[in-house]
Amino acid sequence: ADGAVVILVHGLGGNRGGLSDRAAILAREGYYTLLYDGRGHGESAGNVTTLGYSEIEDIRGALAYLRTRDEVDLDKIAAIGHSLGGAAVIRAAARMPELKVIVAESSYKSIPSNADRIMLLYTGRQPFPLAQWFVELNAGVPVSQVNSLEDLPLIAPRPVLFVHGEQDEVIYPSNSQEMYDVASEPKELLIIPAAAHSDLMQADVEAYAERIIAFLSQYLRGQ
Repeated sequence: ADGAVVILVHGLGGNRGGLSDRAAILAREGYYTLLYDGRGHGESAGNVTTLGYSEIEDIRGALAYLRTRDEVDLDKIAAIGHSLGGAAVIRAAARMPELKVIVAESSYKSIPSNADRIMLLYTGRQPFPLAQWFVELNAGVPVSQVNSLEDLPLIAPRPVLFVHGEQDEVIYPSNSQEMYDVASEPKELLIIPAAAHSDLMQADVEAYAERIIAFLSQYLRGQ
């Protein structure tokens, strides 16, 4: 192995096991992978999500751990995030130059522009007036500041791949298109026609795996 590692960040209501299928594909290609339960999820402490605002500290912790591992090449760290995880990864990369390559799946361009959809995901209930205020009150932080459109230009010139299902009715695919539009080169956009929000890989394993591996090979390994 060349020490290349990919951090995998799950979405709202998920846990590290939800991305194990990605990890298996990456491991076969010789990548180290790091999966963890985000704050308030799985076996981690807490019961509040901040929709990407504070979750970047989990990613900072993952980077700190990787620095203790001799087998890791610290110049070859990528991150793949799904939904909330994608927003957290973009927000983290804008602040942490250690993240060299970013993949954002089924993610949102900002909280305010998706408040109703995220509220549905967050509570399982239909949106109601002051929904965003409710989430911020519960989270205790200004989650409305999670804005990938503002963070993406700060990531340049590091490469970003956006992946979205064309049938996604939770976070509409126009989010990834708009993020792609504001991102700097190098950037790529993969829309999977048969996929919804959470089945990107299952809907078309070949298309998903081929594109992810090619992107990481080119930009993380320089192959």
